[in-house]
Amino acid sequence: ALTDAVAAAAVNKPLEEATIISMVELASRSVDASEIEKLNRYVSEESLHELADMKATLIDNLQYSESGLALLLLIFDCERSGGVLSNVGCNIAGLLAHLQPQNENAVLFVTRHLSEKEENDTTCWYLLTSCFAKSSHEGVRLKTISALNDLSTKLKTPSAQARCSHLLAILTQSGASASRGSHEYVKAVFDDLAPVFESRLVDTLGYRVPWILHERVEEHFRSNDLHLVTEYVNKSLSIIDLGCGTGLVGKCFSNLVRDECSERLILSADHAETATQISRLQSSIIEMNTLDPSHQDSDFNDARRENLTVIEKCQSYFNVIEGKLKALDARGIEGLYGPIKGKMIGCDVSPNMCKEADKTCAYSEKVSGEDCDLFLQKQDESSFHIVVSADTYIYLGDLRVNFEAAYRALVVGGLLAFSVELIGDEEEEKGFRLLDSGRYGQSSKYIKELASSVGFEIAKEEDIVVRKEQASDIRGAIFILVKSEQK
Repeated sequence: ALTDAVAAAAVNKPLEEATIISMVELASRSVDASEIEKLNRYVSEESLHELADMKATLIDNLQYSESGLALLLLIFDCERSGGVLSNVGCNIAGLLAHLQPQNENAVLFVTRHLSEKEENDTTCWYLLTSCFAKSSHEGVRLKTISALNDLSTKLKTPSAQARCSHLLAILTQSGASASRGSHEYVKAVFDDLAPVFESRLVDTLGYRVPWILHERVEEHFRSNDLHLVTEYVNKSLSIIDLGCGTGLVGKCFSNLVRDECSERLILSADHAETATQISRLQSSIIEMNTLDPSHQDSDFNDARRENLTVIEKCQSYFNVIEGKLKALDARGIEGLYGPIKGKMIGCDVSPNMCKEADKTCAYSEKVSGEDCDLFLQKQDESSFHIVVSADTYIYLGDLRVNFEAAYRALVVGGLLAFSVELIGDEEEEKGFRLLDSGRYGQSSKYIKELASSVGFEIAKEEDIVVRKEQASDIRGAIFILVKSEQK
């Protein structure tokens, strides 16, 4: 009766979200599939769009329901046979990859959407990477390889071609991308992610690598008699941030660099904190003034006078900071504690990431959009104290060229501090491998042997959780390498 009522309500108008939810609830109660079929002819393209934001609800309610899966398949077949290539259809294809992994039509729908409608559709590429490339069904994996090979002949933009090549490399472990991530692939992925990258990585996935690297570098300097102790104490280190993303490393390491940008960061933080304190105290005074005079005893008056005195001191300090900020704007001072020294520079192949990093004001100059290896190779020999790479090597694969360029750019005693996603020493003969996630993993043995062959000494190796992914810990490690002598 409820099925008939929903169908009757939908005549001559699109189904509303409440109606679709009713369908989902019906399906989750294991209503006979033939009953669900009554509803299928009333599902319009408009109502299908409501499904795009209901993926979690659908998975929760339909996962163990045969009739629920029947509903999903009916809607999907309606989309497919009707020739409607919508994002909703792609979302349903992703659901089918979870609920019915052996369904080969889902991957064909997604690749058809890419070839006929929008070849840079981020949702489709995500589905291909996260669902179909990881499928445990050999038939689906083979179908995905075949579909991608066919798709590769139809793609026109470099970003789509790079994504397709990278996916094929994941599935076949062959081609150039099996050893090294292409610039176009990394650029395409991170240009899309840039606006939400930092909040998603830090707040959702529990990413802490820049902070861990910073702590270990500080510990290294404090516990060792090194060439760079003077530079460390004076905060005059020169640092390269490889694959800087939105500037997390730049912000974390800014306390080690005394340049104009770091001075501005220090002053701006003090400026904002002092303004907040003044505002809070002024609010307190206003609240005091509203009290009934009968309650304003000697203790009250003492507290009020003390607040006024603190406000006066804060205002005086605030004025000093404003003066120094104006002096920095005019480039007329040498710094708070003497001549400005040191610098922080960064690079990232994603232009959108570079824009986000520049907003932090943590870098001494505009962030470069160059490849990491080329960026290192163009630096003067023995000109930097630290090279940092936080979750950048997971997109490079083979690290030899990068290690050699970093060694050349560092002074004796300089540090190469970085993170990797670990694979077992026995998993891959060459020491690194393109993972199903689309990132690269390196083995501890590979890192140690490569570091030694280039001329680095291992100062620190520590296993860490790099981030969360689908509620699981991603195993990784951080390394601190030291350039012990000039080759």
